[in-house]
Amino acid sequence: MPLYDLPTAVARYRHLVTTAIFCLCCAGCTGDDVPDVDIKPNKPDLDKSVTRTKPDAVNPPPPNIRPGNPRVSTAALNRIALPSGNLPSESGFVFNDGLSNQASEDVLRSRNNISNAIDRMARDAAASPEAQDLTQHYRSSLARAIGRDGVLERLSCGLSICIGIVQARSSADHEAWGRRFASDNTSPTYSYAEATENIGIGYENRFIFSTDPAMNSISGR
Repeated sequence: MPLYDLPTAVARYRHLVTTAIFCLCCAGCTGDDVPDVDIKPNKPDLDKSVTRTKPDAVNPPPPNIRPGNPRVSTAALNRIALPSGNLPSESGFVFNDGLSNQASEDVLRSRNNISNAIDRMARDAAASPEAQDLTQHYRSSLARAIGRDGVLERLSCGLSICIGIVQARSSADHEAWGRRFASDNTSPTYSYAEATENIGIGYENRFIFSTDPAMNSISGR
């Protein structure tokens, strides 16, 4: 299925980054002059929201990380082939049978980082019919969830992990399509990390998630 293209532009002067923390524990923060990103902790008593304007040099929180869709049906799982193993480009994102917190943070840190990761995964997926089928399935689900609220700019899936970029006009549009995608039982996500950045002409959402029920956590390096 063809990629959905949207011309992008990055604001030169100031990026407003909104972060929301939901379901997993917040890891350490590193790096300078990068968009704020969110962690969603796993315990309700840790839930909180943080909104900040990025100064010239600030240590950002780690990516927004949430557990997968809790309303996944058995029928949905049967519709998606989940072969064992990972593509070479996926191996660096795996830690203790889950997504690596540090690798997720690194890839979501900038548009350049995630674009390079998508390119590598797309090259590996070209030799894997299973990865191509998974990419097509999740591309259709994302496009359906996004609707007119944005554009799926890039997406590539391996055998267990998908990485992509969505452009939305506003924070509200981003939140709307995100809720629709999270509630789609035909396309389960078992762990999900994202970074959302105000780029001046809209919002860029960079994300990585697991499609394998065995990879339902985000932790470690």
